[in-house]
Amino acid sequence: TVQGEKGMGLDFSKAVLLSKPSYVSSQNFLVNSSRHNRLKGKSHYITAKFEKYIERYVHAVKANDTHILQSNSYRFSTLVNYHNELNI
Repeated sequence: TVQGEKGMGLDFSKAVLLSKPSYVSSQNFLVNSSRHNRLKGKSHYITAKFEKYIERYVHAVKANDTHILQSNSYRFSTLVNYHNELNI
């Protein structure tokens, strides 16, 4: 979560795969300046956390680990729609 703001944070469970470059808009997405400043320079951190989130999901599916798959982090994850792309 964002420090000092209860309930704020990144929600990887709602990730969407954009398979075609044409699906990505060239328009800027506006974020308020205080949130922008907190995210600035954290691209590597966010990417690493997301990759770990995906790796944990793939491992759980392959192992049929219902403990992980039914956890709050993965219960409603959109990753279920991308098994072909994730090779699972």
